[in-house]
Amino acid sequence: MQYVDMNEVAFDAQSVVFPGLGNCHGIVYVNTSGLFAYHAYGNPVDSRGKHEAFASFVRNHLQGGGRGLGLYGACPTNRYTNGDADHKAELQIIADALKYTGKIKGCRWDIAKLVWATTYCGYERAGTEVTIRIGNFTNGVSNRGSNPSGFDHKSVGQTKAGNMKGGLAFPGQDLQSVGFSTCKALSEVITSISPVTNTQIIKPKSL
Repeated sequence: MQYVDMNEVAFDAQSVVFPGLGNCHGIVYVNTSGLFAYHAYGNPVDSRGKHEAFASFVRNHLQGGGRGLGLYGACPTNRYTNGDADHKAELQIIADALKYTGKIKGCRWDIAKLVWATTYCGYERAGTEVTIRIGNFTNGVSNRGSNPSGFDHKSVGQTKAGNMKGGLAFPGQDLQSVGFSTCKALSEVITSISPVTNTQIIKPKSL
């Protein structure tokens, strides 16, 4: 299992968790090898460079060449003004960066009505699909430690320059990027979280 914090990307064969989605987007690309996760933070329309960096992470991962089975996005409703249309638009940017043309599914929940400050969101692989569980993480605790696998868990960092510097794709070159972002190594990651009770399954729908 991988715990994916804000602006991080990660791979796990079976399960990933986004410990705190308050206004963020927990995005998962599923291929025949497992789950590639991206914790999208910030304004969706300003995130294209980070989306490109995520695609670079997938392409250059040892397990990234498998056939794409699905692209999923889970987030609170307050992330988007226009609901499904905005939700799909952000996921479509990911799909385009991955050159993925298969099914795109998403789910949202009203965090205000639930009276949650932030959400636990876990994805579990279930054959060629995923099971998504959410729960209240308002008082949740994330414990941090050294990154056990730097190749499987990286950051989508922000730079001041107008290029995406190298990353996994071309370490010695500058890549043009709208969002001025890059994949970079993480020395420390979330290694465990406090128990989350009363989680509920939330079913994604086609967007």
